[in-house]
Amino acid sequence: MTKLFIYYLLYKLKDNHRLWIVKTSESLFELNKHIKNFSSKYEKYYIIEREINENEVEKELERKQFLIYKTKKTDKLITETK
Repeated sequence: MTKLFIYYLLYKLKDNHRLWIVKTSESLFELNKHIKNFSSKYEKYYIIEREINENEVEKELERKQFLIYKTKKTDKLITETK
């Protein structure tokens, strides 16, 4: 089975441990546009890369926004806001 990468834009209040899914995409560039030049005292955004099976892509892309994100050991942090 072919493995692909998918990217998650996550939101987090700095004083809370929960990560919320804002957007899911196959394009890292698309997600980077959303957080370009973002800075806040109270919140952060993260872009996470996750390897998934090819047959799971559609399911992940259709995932509803603002669900709690469950991390996996294999997730890779791509970038985070200040």
